[in-house]
Amino acid sequence: VTLICFVFTSVGSVFFMQSSMAACIVPANFVSGPSGTLPANTETFTTINTSMGSPFAITGFTNVRATVSVNTGNVKVTATSGLTAPSGYSSADWTGGWARNIAFEGSQADVNAALVTLAYKGAAATVTVAASPIDVSYYAVTGNYYKWFENNDSIEVQNLPALAAAMELYQCNFGYLATVTSSGEDDFLLGLVNANNGNGAIIGASDAEAEGVWKWIDGPEKGQILWNGSSGGSSPAGQYANWHTGEPNNLGDEDYVAIGALRAGTWNDVRANAIGQYVVEWTGGELTASLTTSTSIEPSLSLADISKYTNDAD
Repeated sequence: VTLICFVFTSVGSVFFMQSSMAACIVPANFVSGPSGTLPANTETFTTINTSMGSPFAITGFTNVRATVSVNTGNVKVTATSGLTAPSGYSSADWTGGWARNIAFEGSQADVNAALVTLAYKGAAATVTVAASPIDVSYYAVTGNYYKWFENNDSIEVQNLPALAAAMELYQCNFGYLATVTSSGEDDFLLGLVNANNGNGAIIGASDAEAEGVWKWIDGPEKGQILWNGSSGGSSPAGQYANWHTGEPNNLGDEDYVAIGALRAGTWNDVRANAIGQYVVEWTGGELTASLTTSTSIEPSLSLADISKYTNDAD
C-alpha cells in the first residue's frame, strides 16, 4: 500500500497538512514513562521517579501542555516554576494533593521538571500523562484531543468536515469534527466553548444524506446513526444525543449540528451555509504514557488472633 503523507508544520500550535509523497511514518511516542508497577499506598504520596528510577518525560515540543489523570486516588507535583494552568484547571490542584486530574503548561523543560516530582496516593490504579500543544485539550475518558476554533475565516458549516480532516495533531494523525458519544464528553466540549467565551460549536453529525437520519460524518464513529427522525425521534440503542426542546426541526433545511450556550448547552440543527465556531477531535495514542499502581497489604494480627494462638498453644 502506498501512503501519501505530509510535511510536519504548524499554524499556531496545531499541525496542518502539506502535500508530500514521502512515506507516512508515525513518530515515536512523545511521552515516555517508567516500566513496571508502582508500589503505592493509601496513606502517603509516592514519588514516581524516586520509586521507579525514572519519571514520565515529554519530547518533541518547545512549549507543551501536560495533563495528568488517574482513575482513582490522587496526584500532585511539587515543582511548578514557569508553569501556568490551562482554562478549566486550577494551579492550586498541582500541589494540593486532592486532585484526580491536573494540567499545566509551559516550556518542555519546565513541564518535565514538574513531572520528575509527580507523586501518587491511592489504591491500585492507572496514572496517565498526556502531552499536547498548549491550545489543545485532552479528555481522559475518551483518551482523545480536542480544539475549539473561532472560524475567523467564515467557512460554511458544510465545508468544515474537509477542513478538519486536513488538520494534523502530529504526523499522520488527522482530525475530524468532534463526535459526542456521552453526556460526559458533551459537558467537556461545552466547557471548551465556555472557556473560550464562545457561542457554540459545530460537531460532526449530519442528516445531509437522508433527511432525519443523523449520522456521524467522520472519526471512529463514522456512519453510525445517532438519531432517527425530527424532534419526536429517538436514538438507536447505545447512542447518545442531546437535542434542545423542539429540535431537530429542519427549519430552512438544516442538516448539521451545533452545541453551545445559546441553547443551554444542548443541540440545535443548523443550515449548511451557516457560519459557526467548531470543535476538531483527534484520536489519542502516541501522545500518552501510563503506569499501573498496586497497593501492598501488610499482614496483620488482631488481639483476638493472638489470644487464639496463645490458647491453642496451651
